[in-house]
Amino acid sequence: MRRLLLGAVFVLAIPGLGTAAPLCAAGTLANYIALGAGGCSIGSVTFFDFSAGTVLASATPIAAADIAVSPLAIGVGLDFGFNVNALAADLFDVLIGYSVDGGLFGTNTLSMAGSSVTGDAAITAIEDKCIGGTYAGSDPSTACSGTALFPALLVIDVDVFEQLSDTATFAPSSFFDVFTEVTIDGGLSGSATLNGTVTNQFGEATVAAVPEPSAILLVGSGLFGLWARRRRRVPNQ
Repeated sequence: MRRLLLGAVFVLAIPGLGTAAPLCAAGTLANYIALGAGGCSIGSVTFFDFSAGTVLASATPIAAADIAVSPLAIGVGLDFGFNVNALAADLFDVLIGYSVDGGLFGTNTLSMAGSSVTGDAAITAIEDKCIGGTYAGSDPSTACSGTALFPALLVIDVDVFEQLSDTATFAPSSFFDVFTEVTIDGGLSGSATLNGTVTNQFGEATVAAVPEPSAILLVGSGLFGLWARRRRRVPNQ
């Protein structure tokens, strides 16, 4: 009986035991949406409230079930996997939303791999972020209760130019509301294929070290000692 009581006390003494988010694992965006507000975790960081929508009314939506999601092997972030081919006059689009809570981050990198375009086709990924707060609605055109990242992160692949990685630096924060729009546009006479990933990775903030009061006192005492020694060596000053 005593062991049972001690076990009950031990369980009650651990806040949140049994309610922690499961570890993020490979799945589809539909699986991640099903996690709801509980989300999943990478270390001490929770990713939750996933959603999928479209921005361009004329585009064919990319289904959440067709987007693979997996945590990064190194670092904190997610890979979103696509296998989409747009021919001339084809336009595919998805707006992926989610929130991030935990850690302390001061940089964020958006990158793309596995893209290929011809002619006037284009592949873009644009990431908007509300730092320290949330957007009022279901897309980043609504008000941000924190600080909206400006300019938005952008990666792009067109026939004559590509920028496959973009990094932003900001004041350290542990909460973010994120929207990433991925558009695969075959143009009027080209083709665009994304058989790869769009990756969002968070980087830890660098916090300047603050000297301990004892260290400041020690340095001050040393400087005073040097001054006193010099006074003894030059008595007339």
